Amino acid sequence: NTLRQGITFTEDWRLAPKWNVDSQINYVNARFQSGILSGKLIPAVPALNANVGLSYFWSEAWIAKYTALYTGSRYASLDRYNIGQKQPGYWLSLVSLQYKPKSWIASFEVINLFNQKYTTATVYNTQTQDITYYPGLGREYQLTVKLLLD
Repeated sequence: NTLRQGITFTEDWRLAPKWNVDSQINYVNARFQSGILSGKLIPAVPALNANVGLSYFWSEAWIAKYTALYTGSRYASLDRYNIGQKQPGYWLSLVSLQYKPKSWIASFEVINLFNQKYTTATVYNTQTQDITYYPGLGREYQLTVKLLLD
């Protein structure tokens, strides 16, 4: 059995008519609840993750935004005994430009703006006690269009 207890805080501030800050922080105490693993942290689940964004509203339809995303440290997948070294937390930056008329949204995003090196997943080998790292993507560009149907 596992148990995840946590709390989430969110806040949204209008700094000025055209400026907005939004933020969220999540804390989770994710542990095995019973058996020989009782009290051990659940691997691959960071205790903390968070984001903070700064938006500028050029007009009613145009929005520019910078977002910083944080993923906290965690044990590698399959490291149920919490033997290996915790994988470090990391920050990623994202910038976007959105056009939002009434019936659709177009967005251009640059994900991992500063080309940060990080691992999206790590797997612990219980026999060799080695950790396999799966690197995150470098800088990405994404263009999306969404149709709003009512």
